[in-house]
Amino acid sequence: MHKDGVRWAAVILLNTLAFAGVFVLFYAVRAPLLPSAEDGRVAVGVAAATVVATL
Repeated sequence: MHKDGVRWAAVILLNTLAFAGVFVLFYAVRAPLLPSAEDGRVAVGVAAATVVATL
């Protein structure tokens, strides 16, 4: 049970860092957080792929 809690805490932490990283990356290249449709799809794809990778 304890190992499961630690695993989920790690998953949540990694997901949070991954999303923060995506937003920081977009901010660094001065792209708006809600950019054009194409850029938005790329950002959502990257975020979704990161979530899947951590699961």
